[in-house]
Amino acid sequence: MARPLPRNLLADLTDHKRLLLCLDYDGTLAPTANNPDDAKPLDGATPALHALIAHPEDVVIAIVSGREARTTRRMLGISNGLYFIGLHGIEILDDADHLELLVNVQHCLPAMQTVQDWLKKEAHESEGFIIEDKEFSLALHYRNAKPEIARDICRQLDYFVAHMIRGLRISHGDMVEEVIPSNAGGKGFALDHLLARLKDKSLMPVFFGSDPSDEEAFFAVRRGGGATILVGPDRDTHAEYFVDGPTAVIDVLNVLADSLQRPANGAAL
Repeated sequence: MARPLPRNLLADLTDHKRLLLCLDYDGTLAPTANNPDDAKPLDGATPALHALIAHPEDVVIAIVSGREARTTRRMLGISNGLYFIGLHGIEILDDADHLELLVNVQHCLPAMQTVQDWLKKEAHESEGFIIEDKEFSLALHYRNAKPEIARDICRQLDYFVAHMIRGLRISHGDMVEEVIPSNAGGKGFALDHLLARLKDKSLMPVFFGSDPSDEEAFFAVRRGGGATILVGPDRDTHAEYFVDGPTAVIDVLNVLADSLQRPANGAAL
């Protein structure tokens, strides 16, 4: 089980380390919404990120999401100074708009289309389901569906993908089933790739995430000596710490930004 995150932990870490600050979007920077298109950043998230972007010598920021990287960037409203890891670690987008696919996924497109056709027949919008096509993955959102209907459709989808489709697998999220390529390495894999790309051995990864699919990243980051923070109620988790929700995340980011600003202010006096 996780323990409460000390309010000044990240600020204390920057006394000795440069941070690779990794933040999930839904449930971490944006409150969870019934419709994924309605998930807007919490008030205060954008200013806090801008304040941290001003200190690249201390903090590198990556937004890590199951959404497409460019979709997350558009919804967050910040393009400069951030990396975006999308589709559960399939892609990385930098602030020069260079998109890198970390695994070969083109061969999965026919199978993805087969699953999409099945979902359109079985998971009806009128019953509360939302099918999100992300080109290299599919998301079945069932937050608005009746629980008994959602359980039945999810069981059918799991069986269909596991026994009748090759090259795809299911990632279980917060009221969402994600159909992704079997060779997708996951968010932890993508973070390791980004760390290698940045070529800075002093970087310490810090990962904030709320989704069950973030557990793989918690495990990878913690194994590598980084800090891991669950956003939301404590549960059985690989994360070492937890905070109550997105409002608490913004508070932690502001504390970190203030700590990085003080030395510069002090030097100017």
